[in-house]
Amino acid sequence: MRRIVLVSTLLLALVACQVSVVRVTITEPDTDIALAAGATQTFKATVTGGDTASISWSDASAGGSFVPEAGPEVVYTAPLVAGSFEVTASLGGAKDNVKVTVLPQVALSITEPTGPVSLSVGEKQAFKASASNADSVDISWSDGSAGGSFSPATGAEVTYTPPLAAGVYTVTASVSSANGTASASEQVTVLDPLPADETLTITGDGDPNSPIKTEVTLAGGASRVFQIDVPSGSKEALVVELNQPLQLGLYKNDGFKSLFATSSSADFFAAGESGLSKSLESQSISILVTCRGSCVYQSAVGVTRAFAKVTNQNASQVTFNLFAYVDDFGDKDEPENDAAANAFAIDSSNSGALETINDVDFYRVTTAGLLKLTAAQTVVSPRAQILDASNNLIATLEPEGTQAVEVGMIVKVFSGNSRAAASSVSQYFLTVE
Repeated sequence: MRRIVLVSTLLLALVACQVSVVRVTITEPDTDIALAAGATQTFKATVTGGDTASISWSDASAGGSFVPEAGPEVVYTAPLVAGSFEVTASLGGAKDNVKVTVLPQVALSITEPTGPVSLSVGEKQAFKASASNADSVDISWSDGSAGGSFSPATGAEVTYTPPLAAGVYTVTASVSSANGTASASEQVTVLDPLPADETLTITGDGDPNSPIKTEVTLAGGASRVFQIDVPSGSKEALVVELNQPLQLGLYKNDGFKSLFATSSSADFFAAGESGLSKSLESQSISILVTCRGSCVYQSAVGVTRAFAKVTNQNASQVTFNLFAYVDDFGDKDEPENDAAANAFAIDSSNSGALETINDVDFYRVTTAGLLKLTAAQTVVSPRAQILDASNNLIATLEPEGTQAVEVGMIVKVFSGNSRAAASSVSQYFLTVE
């Protein structure tokens, strides 16, 4: 009987020993891995013969971290130092491990330019970047959706074309690799070609008789730039005018602040800088629109902003008033007759004016006879081309010139010297006798 009891006791002890065997297995990842410095990796482990919640994790003091610190599933953050080590899951004496290699950190630097740069509108800038510890040299570039462009789109050397607008832009180079990502940035400033000293806003249509800015004093040789915000509406012309014969330049609201026209007298203005020449004649007709001093008319269609630069070309200081308003053209047919398809009929007499740069007026002959071109003044050098029904040029008239015309012919009137003026100066007459 005693022998039987001893055998039973031994069998129970053997069974107890088999049940107490613990095994830990890392199931994810199931092979050795490589990580970028600071990258994260999920680790999972299973346990047989034990409590999974008690699994502990370590990386042999490599410097990484586990969240949570124990349990069947953790997120491991690799250290920032390159090297190889083992991540171990253990419970009691049981353990399993996976070899982890932390790759060298990717580094990227912009080598050209070597600091912030300033560019003029339309100017380009070469960029170069150098990457280390990257398995790819496919460097990408961005200016944060500002609207510039890079040529080529990617690579270690590119040419950056900034937007055609003044501003500060950040150019960023980026590289992505198996061992991480890196980026570097540099600042590009596009300079305003014509920074405004003051902003003025036309209220409503503005008042032709009330200055938008009064008593502005400029020292001899000095300049002042005004930003003029223009209301949207049905008026056809934007008028910027001074009460003094100072140099006036009207600039477009484009990235380049392109010069539209200039004037230095009440008599005329012209494209570019050609309106700064000495006045040729004085005004003579007072029943139409006149200028008090230097002035520029331009079409107001689609114009929401313009820039006026006033320069005192005199040796001594001058005080002036600035007028800015929108108005109808003094020429009754503007802008409808700017195309041949909308030519106005010439009966016995018609008149018009060349109030804007590149203004062209078209008329259709409805009565045969002798056509004559006359002008209030010759400051804008009006010309009249006579075209047949097939648009062939028959003759060109200067003021006081005449030409026999037939019904259906087209007459095209334009400035012979690319000038324009208020209607009191630029008015012309067409008569058929």
